[in-house]
Amino acid sequence: MKITKIFTLLAAALLAVGCYEKFSDVESLPLVDDASFEQMFPEAEHITIAELKSAFGPISNTGVNGGWNNTIYKLVGEDIFVGRDVYIKGKVISDDTEGNIYKSLYIQDETSGIELKLNNNVNLKYKKGRWVYVRLTGLYLGNYRMML
Repeated sequence: MKITKIFTLLAAALLAVGCYEKFSDVESLPLVDDASFEQMFPEAEHITIAELKSAFGPISNTGVNGGWNNTIYKLVGEDIFVGRDVYIKGKVISDDTEGNIYKSLYIQDETSGIELKLNNNVNLKYKKGRWVYVRLTGLYLGNYRMML
């Protein structure tokens, strides 16, 4: 009985230790610049953030707290920029490092800024000042309380 308990504890300890990755074993993501992004996606067309926002249309009285009936979502590639593969690029101006804007990333280019809602650790991957490329085809552009 004691031997079974010892082997069970030993197996559990080995499994627990075996699950951790060393920091040096994790591959780092390559940095992307204009040339490498265009090489990866030659068909993608760059648009500004202001062009993206203007394609959504007017946002007055949309996404207000009164109900979901006036909340609008548009699918890029089907509702706006139909048949086009488009992307935006912007510099990260705010992240959730301080914990006050949960899973949000704010980027801006020379024309405008926009909030991106993400489902990962934003502050670990997208530091302030880093350029981010967002391929929009298949993503939704929506409004929440009259903010895109």
